Amino acid sequence: MLDVAIIGLDSAWETTHQPALQMLRDRMRIRVVWDAVATRAEQAASEFKATPCEGILRAVSLPSVQAVLVLGDAWCRDALLSFLMQNDKPSFVADDTTLLRASAITDFTDKDLRTPMIVPELSLRYTPATSRLRELMATRLGAAREIDVQVECPASNDLIQSRLPLIDWCRYLVGKQATVQQSTDETLLLEFPPSRSQTESALARITLVETPTATQNVSPFTATIQCERGTAKLRGTQEITWTHAEDQRTEVLEGERDGMVVLLDLFCRRVLGGLVPIPTIDDLITSARLANET
Repeated sequence: MLDVAIIGLDSAWETTHQPALQMLRDRMRIRVVWDAVATRAEQAASEFKATPCEGILRAVSLPSVQAVLVLGDAWCRDALLSFLMQNDKPSFVADDTTLLRASAITDFTDKDLRTPMIVPELSLRYTPATSRLRELMATRLGAAREIDVQVECPASNDLIQSRLPLIDWCRYLVGKQATVQQSTDETLLLEFPPSRSQTESALARITLVETPTATQNVSPFTATIQCERGTAKLRGTQEITWTHAEDQRTEVLEGERDGMVVLLDLFCRRVLGGLVPIPTIDDLITSARLANET
């Protein structure tokens, strides 16, 4: 059981974080909750039989707290990363934009400097459809050769922030370093050169389709993946259609755990000593650099 402190509650608390933490009650125990709105902290704390805390430093410095979940950052903005580094406890951060704009982000490129475990919210890697795709790539379809991703997003969205999780998702599927071959406001073309493990290059095309207004849930997402021995098409986070030889199937994975639950579970396992791969700040920085290239 991992004992954690929650710092901040943003608009995704009720729709995303709270349901995920409810599903992980047998692995993660909420000890204290802090939010700038005291009544909101009290309500969240009562749901998990935790203690509302009046101060951030007190919340994270309690001996009973092993890790920190930063689920809202309005309290500190650019100071978030410096605070987490000084706190020196494993942390999960729901808002990647705050990490990227912090001046202390450069410290993570200094390999001689000891830094704490900070896990960014890159949960697109772990959606049910993506997890099934990874299984099929390992057993039937083979390595990805060409990826075509299309995502709807409102015109008001930040271009870099819209691209970043998609770049990370493509990097996660291919498993190699990428370079930018072409970049416009609508399309980003990535190339994954040959490596020791894969002698052929791979391509990924990310297209942002502008919509007039924001949707309430995750932006509609489709992806077609051409692999060595077949193809797969993802529609949203829970549906995959795949073709291998004469076999074609469509699977709807509504009963599987969503990406946020899986990512928080992996974070928990890693903090408790498990040798499981998780997203890192290096992943975030690398994807952000690719998103910024023109």
